[in-house]
Amino acid sequence: MTKLHFHKEKNFFMDWLMFQDLSTGEIALWHTLMNTGNRLGQKRIFNLPTSTLTKLTGLSKQGLMKARKRLMERG
Repeated sequence: MTKLHFHKEKNFFMDWLMFQDLSTGEIALWHTLMNTGNRLGQKRIFNLPTSTLTKLTGLSKQGLMKARKRLMERG
């Protein structure tokens, strides 16, 4: 399994974000997932309960699912 390169990915995302129209929910979810992966030892794959994600992002369950779907569509 490849490791997450937290700072490199975060810098890329911030540059990419300048040319994309992402919702606040998508941005909050991306940052939450990246920060969690980093805190878990730079893991790319991990499990995180929906209840935890809703608490950390401030999104409803429906908003979280929508943001997740859109991020997945964007790659």
